[in-house]
Amino acid sequence: MDITLRSPRFKATVAAVPSKSEVHRAMICAALGREDAFIPCPAVNKDIEATARCLNALGARLDYENDGYTVQPIKTVPSSAKCDCGESGTTLRFMIPLCAALGCKTEIKMHGRLPERPLSPLDTMLEERGVSVIKNGDVLTVAGSLPKDLNWSIAGNVSSQFISGMLFALTVAGGKLTVTGKTESKPYIDMTVKVINSCGGNISENSEAYTVKSALPLQCPTPLSVGGDWSGAAFPICIGVTGRRAVTVNGLDTNSTQGDKAVIDVLRAMGANITVEGSSVTAHPSDLHGCTVDCSNIPDLVPVLAVTALKAEGKTEFINAARLRLKESDRLTATKSLITALGGKAEEHADGLTVYHSSLSGGIAESENDHRIAMSAAVAACFADGCVTIKNAQCADKSYPTFWNEFEELI
Repeated sequence: MDITLRSPRFKATVAAVPSKSEVHRAMICAALGREDAFIPCPAVNKDIEATARCLNALGARLDYENDGYTVQPIKTVPSSAKCDCGESGTTLRFMIPLCAALGCKTEIKMHGRLPERPLSPLDTMLEERGVSVIKNGDVLTVAGSLPKDLNWSIAGNVSSQFISGMLFALTVAGGKLTVTGKTESKPYIDMTVKVINSCGGNISENSEAYTVKSALPLQCPTPLSVGGDWSGAAFPICIGVTGRRAVTVNGLDTNSTQGDKAVIDVLRAMGANITVEGSSVTAHPSDLHGCTVDCSNIPDLVPVLAVTALKAEGKTEFINAARLRLKESDRLTATKSLITALGGKAEEHADGLTVYHSSLSGGIAESENDHRIAMSAAVAACFADGCVTIKNAQCADKSYPTFWNEFEELI
């Protein structure tokens, strides 16, 4: 599906979609619980569906009804299973150690660029302790059982998802996990700890090490609530800042552990007028100026912030963003290509981007089948002089399935 936008009008008020990061974690905890739990989730995306499929294959039962998931926990772990994790890197990286902890030989089907995304050092660490992780094309086979109550060590600079996956696994098996070096996207690890502990888990952190006591079955509250998605909210917030009228996003928690709530701080550093009242965030049309943005903890925000930076006087530097090359697309190259295709100016570096104040003429935007690139192109269309045609725009369903419905008019 291709979508063409010309000076589109975005709704003045929208509701934040559920945080897929929190839903992934809540689903796993509920599947490891003692009793049934309900997870409110009025909007479902492909990544969330992937985690539900995998947990069903591992012996849980997740049924979507009444705007949420009813989760019946795992009672008996199958000896073997086949999981389809779609294009969800989060699902894959959580399932690998979890399947080992459950002792279930699992074939995991991967789609899109997922087979190309790194598994090291997670796979190496597991294989050193007797867990086989073998990739054959787009199928990954995990076999063997995670040893109980051992000390583990993993580098923190590749993916926080490796660490979160191990924390779920150690909630089953027990043990200690030491994270070495710089830790990227630590707010997402903090989210994992918070969700597990809120469900009766026992994780303590000290000097970059996590001590985890086996806590099965978990005692999950019901409903097991999740917050609004700051990653998705970044798009309407940036539309409000760069567009012609204010946009309000309801259902956001400024005390959330989601790292991408930093979108407010970054935009304010660029001069944006953003007001917060309770759970509502309103972004007002603003005069922006360039700044330097450290992307270590907010890699998912780079495409939309880079497009927003086209409206900022001077130049904006995005640094410490090399991990973006390993996402659904090479997001540094894809973002730079998007900007230049629409008439803007940007330079690509090994670990970041420089974006210059630019007027956009419009043009054809290749989404690269990447939801964040597609939605960033829509933000650009809101202030481009001409039409913007977004190729394969349906990929936004991966994280924000109602995004195109939020426009008052599409052409």
